[in-house]
Amino acid sequence: MPHSSSQLPLIKGALNLSRRNLSYIERYNAPQDFLLADDKLKTKYLAKKNHILTSELFAVIHSYKDLQYALNTLPQNTGFVIKPSQGSAGKGILIIVQVNKKAQYCIKKSGDRITYTELYEHVNRILEGEFTLGRQKDIALMEREVHMSSDFKGYSFKGLPDIRFIVFLGFPIMAMLRLSTQSSDGKANLHQGAIGVGLDITTGEALQAIQYNQSIYAHPDTGLILKNIKVPRWNDCLTLSASCYNLFKLGFMGVDIALNQKQEPILLEVNARPGLSIQNATGQGLIPWLNKIESQDSSNMTTSKRVEYVKKVLTIS
Repeated sequence: MPHSSSQLPLIKGALNLSRRNLSYIERYNAPQDFLLADDKLKTKYLAKKNHILTSELFAVIHSYKDLQYALNTLPQNTGFVIKPSQGSAGKGILIIVQVNKKAQYCIKKSGDRITYTELYEHVNRILEGEFTLGRQKDIALMEREVHMSSDFKGYSFKGLPDIRFIVFLGFPIMAMLRLSTQSSDGKANLHQGAIGVGLDITTGEALQAIQYNQSIYAHPDTGLILKNIKVPRWNDCLTLSASCYNLFKLGFMGVDIALNQKQEPILLEVNARPGLSIQNATGQGLIPWLNKIESQDSSNMTTSKRVEYVKKVLTIS
């Protein structure tokens, strides 16, 4: 399969972690707003209150008994995802596609089996805070598995693709599509081997793609050409990402969105400390876009006006 990779060139105007922290996160993200963004359960409740689609919540797990009850009452042949409410970088997420209640085992997205005992052990690690910032005690969320839009068939290996937006002062200024691979175990996590496809922020069309911070031409497991990707309902995705600023009040944040089988954009989570590999995926630096937004008086701009501005002004030269 044609999936040769090459080294990435240096990116003009790239934002580094130090400047991200000092000039944008500390300046534009209030400490109290971190608490909301870092908690996926609170994020889900706030989104639901404001009529934003999220994945269906089966159970909130505080203990062994909660998990036992959730498994016993789960509809037959239902896939689900277990994740830490305050986890980061995709750690602790377990994707289950099938449950055998009689034999007491589950089938993971990768096709491997996991026994109930192993599942209980995994959830206990979540509750003990192994995957949580600061290793504080946590809770586990059991959500219905989201099935992806058919537009991405063959572009993601046994996993849900998602779109990461960088949103600054309510303006979605950069985006990438994250595609799972065999090496990422069905997860759309770049650190674990997923692919990042840089997207034109004005159209949702693919610009280029990376895996392990190297340029890549085709999906290593399916051979499909990544440059052919165009995200459907792009304006709706932009609007959803921009509207998160109104809810979470974070000046600099990551917003993760997926498209379900009906092509409906759903909110997965928000991130108050988004990584910067999106610059490698798009081949663009964030600083020029950040400067352009900072020079605007956007205090009275609605969500739709901010999206219109992005589509009109943040064009690729």
